[in-house]
Amino acid sequence: MKPEKVLLISDFALPVKAGTERLVFGAAEWLNKKGIKTDILTPNWNNLKEKETVDGVTVYRFNTHEIHKTNPLKRINDYINAGKKLGEYDVYHGFYTMPPLLATIKLAKKMKGKSVLTFFGREQLEKNFSNPIKKLFLLNSLKKADKITTYTWNLQKHFKEKYFKEKKITTLQGWAENKFKKISCEKPKEKIVLFVGRIDSSKGIFVLLEAFEKIKDKVKAKLVFVGPPYEKEKLNQKIKESGMQDLTEVKGFVSDEELNKLYCQSEVVVVPALHGDAFGLSLMEAVVLGKPVVCTDSIGSPEGTDDKELIVERGNVEELSEMLEKILSDKKFYENAVKISGKRAVLFNKDKVMKKYLQVYSEL
Repeated sequence: MKPEKVLLISDFALPVKAGTERLVFGAAEWLNKKGIKTDILTPNWNNLKEKETVDGVTVYRFNTHEIHKTNPLKRINDYINAGKKLGEYDVYHGFYTMPPLLATIKLAKKMKGKSVLTFFGREQLEKNFSNPIKKLFLLNSLKKADKITTYTWNLQKHFKEKYFKEKKITTLQGWAENKFKKISCEKPKEKIVLFVGRIDSSKGIFVLLEAFEKIKDKVKAKLVFVGPPYEKEKLNQKIKESGMQDLTEVKGFVSDEELNKLYCQSEVVVVPALHGDAFGLSLMEAVVLGKPVVCTDSIGSPEGTDDKELIVERGNVEELSEMLEKILSDKKFYENAVKISGKRAVLFNKDKVMKKYLQVYSEL
């Protein structure tokens, strides 16, 4: 049965517009336009308004511990108490990190709704497994969810084989917003290597910088970083030390219009993240726009096949530099990489993905 009210539960939401934030908000926006009242519940990390409505989406924020002082149990309880005040929803959908996922299960049960979980990566779960008691507790708790979904097909396969054999797991992948479109744009003189994501060491920004330094005299290219500027100062310092100020640019946040233009101007989009299941929303956007993407983990595919030509080992500077040199200088290799993106683009159509959300909700 189609739900009337949905609550999306996430540690990350507006006003930051990184991958998780954009995905959660984009889902809420789409569902609201289809007549399903969809709100977002998130911690108030930045002393913002407790309630804010943007483009038809209402975001509820609650006070909890400071963002740099991790206290998962407190955050779970704070989620539950804040969610209870909002009244009943038909579906409670938690994303990404363990506190909102566990809170989603408990809140749905208390409020007589159904629970859906979406995992973005295996590490968010498996990093807790060094303690066997904690591992048993987490798995038993998560199995109580009415539905488990994953962000990639590879993760779906991994979870099904290792942890949730009795569960039917569905992949709810990300998408490219319809506003990201192929446009005619003047190509710059140098080839653009584009990074889009959190400007943070976990995303492999320093690995990418070091790899680019190895090829800077072999290809005429420029390295551009776009995204939340968490370690912008440190990155700028490293760039200065390398003497590559004229070959790199750290933009930080940009508008959607500018990001669309940068995608179209770029030769390749690279996000060499150091964590597992690292095929983020920016790479999906790049694929839809026909750009080759280089990353450190494969998304898999619904057919079980995989194009692994553009996967590099996490943290391997030499391998990444060789990949960049090849894709920037080998025309035949580049054309094949573009074809790979072309085959994948259909997977990340927003309307098609959101219909999968509706199907999951309706089957609860």
